[in-house]
Amino acid sequence: MGDSIVAEKAKLEPESSRGHLQSTCYACRFFGLMIAAPLSTVIYSAHGPMYVVLLMAALPAAIVP
Repeated sequence: MGDSIVAEKAKLEPESSRGHLQSTCYACRFFGLMIAAPLSTVIYSAHGPMYVVLLMAALPAAIVP
């Protein structure tokens, strides 16, 4: 769903900055994955799957206004 929203917004970009929004979004996604993958592995190894699932549920809830 997020990709479709970004694609729709990217259509509204001016010609001079065409593609900037999508590349920024993909860069942020990549950075987040590079942080989350090793961090979740460490948490899983140290505390088990319950804490990983709790974090996956709590973090999105924490950023909702």
